[in-house]
Parts: sequence; C-alpha cells; structure tokens
Amino acid sequence: MIGEIIHFDDVEQQGTIRDEKGGEHAFDLVGWRGRGLPGPGLAVDFELRDGRAVQVFNARI
Repeated sequence: MIGEIIHFDDVEQQGTIRDEKGGEHAFDLVGWRGRGLPGPGLAVDFELRDGRAVQVFNARI
C-alpha cells in the first residue's frame, strides 16, 4: 500500500500512516525498513499485518 506518515514519536518509536483511501495504520520502528528515520510528510510503501503497518519503506514516487 502507499501512504504518508502523519505522525511519528521519536521517544515512543511509534507513528501513524494514512493510506491513499484515508485509513490510518499504526507502525513502529521495528517495522521501519526505509532510509533514515521516519517522520511526518514522508511518502511510504507498506504492508498490513494484523491491522498494523509493517515492512514500511520510503515510497518511490
């Protein structure tokens, strides 16, 4: 799925991704596979597993 990080808490190491349809999915640093650190406004590609975003990468746009 394609989406955008709308929130990421560095201390808690958790955040929220909004997908193209407006759905919101929690993710954590364990599921982050992208370059650098995740942050708001970053476009991402991800998979859903048990309602959470996993395998979160920087999207190739």
